[in-house]
Amino acid sequence: MGMTYDELSVYGRLRKVEKCGPYSMFGKLVQEWGSFLSPLQVCQLPAIPSYAKKLTRQIAEKVKHFFFTHAINRHKM
Repeated sequence: MGMTYDELSVYGRLRKVEKCGPYSMFGKLVQEWGSFLSPLQVCQLPAIPSYAKKLTRQIAEKVKHFFFTHAINRHKM
């Protein structure tokens, strides 16, 4: 699916336990992952004001991808 098992466990916890949809999951992940995503992704980004925009965009893409693949595979549950 293009996600690590650690990311999937965080998504699953937010979706099932905390009953988050895409918007609230994005908000909680920005607070949780706001300072980092992974060491490689952080090292590639320059230390400029648009740094925060790029991180939030990456988090948004990850949340969108999760809910897209979840919707596709939902019928298999």
